[in-house]
Amino acid sequence: MQAVLTRIMGFALAASKRWLDQTHQRLRESFHGLDGEPPRLEDLGRKSTKSWPERARAWLNGSMAQKQEKIAGSCYCQAVRYSARLPTRFVAHCHCDNCRRAQGAGIVTYAGFLDELFEIEAGAEFISDYTSDTGSTRRFCAVCGTTILFQGPRWPGEVHLLVANLAGELDRAPGAHVYADRAPAWCPIHDDLPRLGGTSGVDPL
Repeated sequence: MQAVLTRIMGFALAASKRWLDQTHQRLRESFHGLDGEPPRLEDLGRKSTKSWPERARAWLNGSMAQKQEKIAGSCYCQAVRYSARLPTRFVAHCHCDNCRRAQGAGIVTYAGFLDELFEIEAGAEFISDYTSDTGSTRRFCAVCGTTILFQGPRWPGEVHLLVANLAGELDRAPGAHVYADRAPAWCPIHDDLPRLGGTSGVDPL
């Protein structure tokens, strides 16, 4: 009996390692643009009632069912109001220097959406843009200074919204820490989510 259990555990560990290797590879390829697919952070932290084997098969087939609900958001002063329709592309915590400085925070949590699913509902005239030397653009409310969205050349066709400014429940919980190796000592990571980093921000650590 012990030998059988040992073999079963061995098969389970091998399958888990293969899945993790596939996840890391697809994350690297997506963020480096090697295969033209969108970032695969969306496959981490998804809420689902499916069993683990069913979720794994759905992930590999790219056929995970997703909702089309609308999520509302606004700046601090409410001058700018916007919405985005689910599904999200991903939800993740970012620890990169640029995002932390732009928000004045130790960690920034983003939800990624397809560009066509995002809409400014009111206050477009109050929005200002800042584009960095890397080509990334942050749009913010010129009245209160709240960041509305982030767009970068590495994620064409997407908008990344700050989860803190969204009302309502998203279709997934945060799935990973990106640029985790740049987290400041005064804001350490305490959870067990995958920690990604390196030059790309999404390489396994």
